[in-house]
Amino acid sequence: MLETINKELRNYNWMDFEISNGGMDKILLHGFLDEAEEDTLFLQFENVEFIQCRTKFTFEGNGPFLEIIDGEEAKQINMD
Repeated sequence: MLETINKELRNYNWMDFEISNGGMDKILLHGFLDEAEEDTLFLQFENVEFIQCRTKFTFEGNGPFLEIIDGEEAKQINMD
């Protein structure tokens, strides 16, 4: 699934994102190229227990958009 999302985003030079609350345990991520238009990309994450990030951000196509980390890298990120 992550590779599909990252592959799709490589089709764009940039995309703005906004996060919204989809209910008790859902996070909605809206990607758009122009604020006046409808979502270009929409992702729904379910069973979310914790999230810490900005509510609005821009992806400029550098590297993967989403990735799973684990092991020492995850420990280090969570310690900062």
